[in-house]
Amino acid sequence: MNQKIQIRKSLYKKEAIIVALQMYLKKYWVAILEDESDYFIQFEPKNGNNIKISENEFINQLIEAEFIYMKSLESLPLRKTIMKKALEPYYDKND
Repeated sequence: MNQKIQIRKSLYKKEAIIVALQMYLKKYWVAILEDESDYFIQFEPKNGNNIKISENEFINQLIEAEFIYMKSLESLPLRKTIMKKALEPYYDKND
């Protein structure tokens, strides 16, 4: 049996939803559906059992994923600078 969890688009980014879903991918077929204002996360157990996803547990995973996503955006300029410095010896100086 399929289960859907509704998430307001104004609260979470799709990228965070994708990160939060990673822990469910071994046991569930997952689909992200959407309309203008909401995402609908659909879970279908791979083994056919009627296992219910805890909506509160998923929201906690989503909050953690949103935090990770925000931190990755904050650290992006620093990571780019580090990679540029690390790869600088390999760049052709004539380019």
